[in-house]
Amino acid sequence: MTTPLKKRNRALEIVKWLKNEDRERMLRSKLLAARPFDLAMAALNMSSEDYDRMVRLLETHPHKLSRLHADMPPAQAAKRLDDIDSPLAADIIEHMEPDDAADVLRHMRESRRKACLQRVSDTHRNLLQKTLRHHPHTAAGHMNPRLLLLKPDMTVHDALTLLKTKLDALELFETLFVTDVDRVVCGFVVIEELLRSGKTKKIKTIMHQDYFSVDMADSIEDVVDAMRKYDILAMPVLDEGKHIEGIITLYDVLDIIQEESRVDTLGFVGLRDTYKMSTWYEHLLYRIKSLLGPALLFTLIGVLLGGMWQRLDEIPPVWILLPLILMTTAVAASQSLATTIADLHLDKERIRHVLIDTWLGAGMALIVGTLTFLIIIGLDLSSTQSRFDATVQAALIALVVFIGILFASFLASVLPAALKALGRNPSSLSVAWLQAGSQLFVIVLLSSLIMILIS
Repeated sequence: MTTPLKKRNRALEIVKWLKNEDRERMLRSKLLAARPFDLAMAALNMSSEDYDRMVRLLETHPHKLSRLHADMPPAQAAKRLDDIDSPLAADIIEHMEPDDAADVLRHMRESRRKACLQRVSDTHRNLLQKTLRHHPHTAAGHMNPRLLLLKPDMTVHDALTLLKTKLDALELFETLFVTDVDRVVCGFVVIEELLRSGKTKKIKTIMHQDYFSVDMADSIEDVVDAMRKYDILAMPVLDEGKHIEGIITLYDVLDIIQEESRVDTLGFVGLRDTYKMSTWYEHLLYRIKSLLGPALLFTLIGVLLGGMWQRLDEIPPVWILLPLILMTTAVAASQSLATTIADLHLDKERIRHVLIDTWLGAGMALIVGTLTFLIIIGLDLSSTQSRFDATVQAALIALVVFIGILFASFLASVLPAALKALGRNPSSLSVAWLQAGSQLFVIVLLSSLIMILIS
């Protein structure tokens, strides 16, 4: 019996297995039957103890562990592998495809990366270094250097025999490339045509010569664009002498598109991926720099507007905080929204970062707004009693802003993740509507409370 795809939430089931199942043999059989992607999503949401238990149960099945970590975002896979024994981490890297392993190794600590490279086989190390030496945003940085190449004078029977002997060590390419003795590409053969052709036919009689290729230094954007335009399943990556160095496939491109989408989404609101930040201190410094500029800018706008309004004797000085209140709320909530949309699943690391963002956004509004208001009060008022009353008023307003931004950011980030956990699978559009509604509600609530406080 099948389950509709959109209603499946196997990751949470796996997390529950690890928490509730005491019979290790039963648990191991369940984990082996689970799909690698479901295990990967579960690994994002489980505690370190549960992850260690899962790895220990699957230790004798390195291919399963390698597929599991290949399906995780590279930064999180690296973070998990950093926490387990070096020999086991190296064994997992050994069984991953070189392009997937290189993506994970790039996110590891340098000392850990060197330790893993020293423990893998010489052949695998050479393949990994061949990819790692290139920039990750180039074709060579994402290519699989492990190749299965055919020769023009081979027969179909010889090609199929070669394919069978190499199948366990290679990704299943739907396209096989044909090269001469100097590894210069002559054309390609589709596996379907290879299976249908007579066994005595020569490869050169069935191969296609009109193929697309990319240079090693070509950008990932160019690769994605070419594959999208021309419906290409695989392309050879060529060096300056036009010799084949690796292959980049449609499956690699899909992973690239997903990662680029995450980066672009975060970039729209001035964020970048924070998985490389291993400590709270790094994350705090980054987020302070991210929010300090907008907070100061909005405060300056408020001061200028407040000066104009005061000359008209129509608006009390407290309203200079209005741009700060509204815009900092918008910035904090929008950044939380972007963080959620960029990776819409129940990820403990992601939620931890969202909560840091939320508290920092609220704290920035609290500190900058209160200090600015107190400075202006000090300039405008001479009475100690008036200063005291105004200070209390400013503190109350700052508290309202603090609570409001916390509430808005919570609705815009944690709630969609909770819906995802319940199997609701909210779309980006529905999350955006939730964000807009919560932000509008909080702005109205803040404005009303502030008017009550200053009246």
